[in-house]
Amino acid sequence: MTDEIAAEIAQINDVMRTDRGRYDADPAMQSRLTDLYQAQQTASSPPRARQNEKAQIEQIMRTDRKRYDRDQEMQARYLSLLTSQDPAGLQTHSGDSYSVDLIPMPTLSDWTKQGNPAADYTNHAKAIRETNDIITGMDEADRAEFDRSFSLLPRPVQSAALSALLDTRTAPVWPLAETAMSELGQVPAYAALISEWGHEAPRKLAVAQERLLRVVDRLSDGDTHAVFEWLNGLPKSAVVSLTRKLAR
Repeated sequence: MTDEIAAEIAQINDVMRTDRGRYDADPAMQSRLTDLYQAQQTASSPPRARQNEKAQIEQIMRTDRKRYDRDQEMQARYLSLLTSQDPAGLQTHSGDSYSVDLIPMPTLSDWTKQGNPAADYTNHAKAIRETNDIITGMDEADRAEFDRSFSLLPRPVQSAALSALLDTRTAPVWPLAETAMSELGQVPAYAALISEWGHEAPRKLAVAQERLLRVVDRLSDGDTHAVFEWLNGLPKSAVVSLTRKLAR
């Protein structure tokens, strides 16, 4: 059985390498890869080994983010390791503690059984993938605060934010001016991204800014104020991860 699982994982990873568009357009294949990794590690990897592997990947995310962003297999493996910690859902509670793992990906069958239109499944699955990608890019200690604070935002803000994640179009932008870059460089999160992106930073930050403005343009003045208050209160790793996503 483990050989069959490994063979199927290899087949999907081959698709990821050779036809990424096909993989991104197939939520069932993405969900299947996560399930396969979970089955594989449950069968062959003790909990401590999984924790060590997760810690190793997180070290790469902190010290060599470009390597992590280029390695689709590593990203899929990390998602699987996180999901295996709490396969029943996103939030786990123990006394006063509160932790956040990944949003579980429903199958198309489960989605329609809940009364949802099958035609909406692709967008729903994409929103989950985009949100999970933001979560995995944060320090683990910051994930609960991000989830808690997002849940307190007005519903129109939440809806606009999720719509922005689904809309990956970017309008033509001018790279940010030197004065704007200098101001952003005073903020630790943006300083880290400027260092990470190098000469690409003015363009990438302009793209992130354009997508953020696309969100707030749909909102009332009060909701727009809530967005910027929320952003200003986020921990550094959450701002970094969210901005990386907006800049893609």
